[in-house]
Amino acid sequence: MKIAVIGGSGHLGHAVALEALSRGHQVTAIARDVSRIKDLPGAAVVSADVFDHGAIARAVAGHDAVVAAAKGAAGQPAAAPLVAHALLDVLPKAGVRRLLFLGGGGSLEAAPG
Repeated sequence: MKIAVIGGSGHLGHAVALEALSRGHQVTAIARDVSRIKDLPGAAVVSADVFDHGAIARAVAGHDAVVAAAKGAAGQPAAAPLVAHALLDVLPKAGVRRLLFLGGGGSLEAAPG
């Protein structure tokens, strides 16, 4: 299976990309700053911003699935719905029929723990 991981430079995206590679899948790691993508031997690496519809469409074309582990740019705490809307618009046009959306729960802790 050919899998594109948006947010391949982050903790979740990197872990998903590594696992997919270990299972023999073809992986494309996508990030705004590809210099932050480390230790993904065998993965293709593509620079694209999830909000640049053209760039994302080109990056994911030909993939069987997209894993979205992008949190958005700094200062966008509510970016997840924006990322979801962008991908739900772009992926069908790019011919991708599967989307898995990941998020972290670290910000969900309520005081006092």
